[in-house]
Amino acid sequence: MTIGLDDLEALVQRALAEGARAAEVLVIRGSGWSIDLKPRNSPRERVTERDELYVRVWVDGGRVGRMRGRWADGHDLVGQALAATFESPESPYAGPMASIGGLQSGLGTYDRRYPNLELDDRFEVIADAERQARSAGSPFVPSGFQYEDEQLWRGLVNSRGLALEESATRYRLDGGVKGEGLALREHIETRSFSSIASLPIGTNLVRRGTELLEAGRTLDPGPVRVVLPPLPMSRIVGMLGEHFHPDRLTSDAFFLSPSEGDVPVLSEQLHVVDDGSRPGALRTRMFDDRGVPPVPLTLIREGRIDARFLDPETARRLDTRPTGHCWGDDLGPSNLLMRSGTRSLNALLTEIGGPSLQVDDIDPAGIDIRTGAFDMVVDGRVLEANIPVGAMRRVRLHGNLRDLLTNIVDVGNDTDRIGHVDAAGIIADGLFLG
Repeated sequence: MTIGLDDLEALVQRALAEGARAAEVLVIRGSGWSIDLKPRNSPRERVTERDELYVRVWVDGGRVGRMRGRWADGHDLVGQALAATFESPESPYAGPMASIGGLQSGLGTYDRRYPNLELDDRFEVIADAERQARSAGSPFVPSGFQYEDEQLWRGLVNSRGLALEESATRYRLDGGVKGEGLALREHIETRSFSSIASLPIGTNLVRRGTELLEAGRTLDPGPVRVVLPPLPMSRIVGMLGEHFHPDRLTSDAFFLSPSEGDVPVLSEQLHVVDDGSRPGALRTRMFDDRGVPPVPLTLIREGRIDARFLDPETARRLDTRPTGHCWGDDLGPSNLLMRSGTRSLNALLTEIGGPSLQVDDIDPAGIDIRTGAFDMVVDGRVLEANIPVGAMRRVRLHGNLRDLLTNIVDVGNDTDRIGHVDAAGIIADGLFLG
């Protein structure tokens, strides 16, 4: 069933007719394909569907009721949202948004090739990646390759005159290799089919694995200088970006929150921007889930917390504008951009000299976001200056993320876009082996 903004407007009017003083309706609908390619099993493909409806209604006193469900249940959800207002506190800042301008077009979020793609085109992408991971002479075997794509439509209408819509596409390719005690994974997420079809994920996995099998020198337990390429740095920056919610920045739930007059100061080389309007990026969109165009924010300015995400209610209370970071009923980052340096990691390591551990990847689950404690098992290459001289597998790397981000020796110009994060590689002290 195809729906449009007129259908959303009709649902808003129904809410007003049933007693709401204001109402807002957001619909996200999409369809796509998912293909699984597992060893010794035939490929499995299936059509995916997305059907999400968010209803918000406001009554006297700013009491709000929220419900989420499917489009077919819209009328019932309006009634349930109105019933929910009886348990909601009053607020002078509640209500839907009026237009505040700034809407953009030409953001590169819709791939015009999508309607013409055949199932064979999709199969070829995942099959080619899996073939790369089976390179001749490699000790690794492919593990769990999966392809997904989706085209979706978002529409938002409210009782203050907003009527917004946009279309977008998304592609994801995920895969791994196993062998010699290693299990590596990598994924690509992008807006265009040409990008996902041209990036050699299987070749990258084999290269990473082969480098980690190099025999030679190891490092002794104790303080260690680490080299974090864009992949592990994207995990760290992505995790940090999730916590620029105003509530988390004023509580002990985030290790970078100020406390007792202590304002965390990290390395001045750390600079992170959130930009929800970056052309072609994964989380670029014309408007957030409350109808607000995204505002570029500098989250970390030369080592200091500089901004936070604001929903419409908090923004009204502070007499400023919301930032466009609402996702459903929560706040979160859009595209995160880490400022890069001016020289490559290779050139920096040549100049700095000495031993270091180049970490292949990290698991953010090994970081306690409340305290910053960093404790995980990693694989990595041992470097002497910029020369690989050995490898270490399944070694414990621990310390505190705040110490790591305070003791950045340098930031390279080696960058990569991994999901919604544009990350640069760094060289840093502050962690320990063993």
